[in-house]
Amino acid sequence: MIGRTGFDTSSIPDPTLSLSCDWDGVSPALSVGSSIFREWREPGRDFEADFAPLPVLNRAFGGSQTADQLEVMDAIVFPLAPRVLVYYCGSNDLNAGASSRDILGNFSEWSRRAQEKLPGVNIAFVSINRAPQKRPLWPVLDETNERIAAHCNESGRGFHSSTFRLNLRHFCH
Repeated sequence: MIGRTGFDTSSIPDPTLSLSCDWDGVSPALSVGSSIFREWREPGRDFEADFAPLPVLNRAFGGSQTADQLEVMDAIVFPLAPRVLVYYCGSNDLNAGASSRDILGNFSEWSRRAQEKLPGVNIAFVSINRAPQKRPLWPVLDETNERIAAHCNESGRGFHSSTFRLNLRHFCH
């Protein structure tokens, strides 16, 4: 694992809140990652419809880096036994000076663990957003997205979406 230790865990959602939900035996779609997902809103967007018939849970937390996702996945991913995992993380890594190789290494390990503990889980990596404030980082951001897309294609451990216009219905039926 490449990253940091001792990050602030106060914004991590309590996974036990979801364990009491009644899903009629249906495994959920779970979004994980950083605040882009935690705060993801689009006018007119119906996220529940995107994932139907699966229930949708959001376990993203602000400030998250890829190493943090590795550290918390035992607590926030595996107890929920999701059928679909949607991952957005890496932007904060770039802000902290991580290389594309570091981010790819952490995502690769994360997806390996997910496939190992949740055989058959579908993983979608949503590409790191080219936000205007990240313009100086766009070269490494683009390299990271390209490396992860190649990893998803070569390893068979995921699907890479190059836009936020993500339609996961093919994962959910």
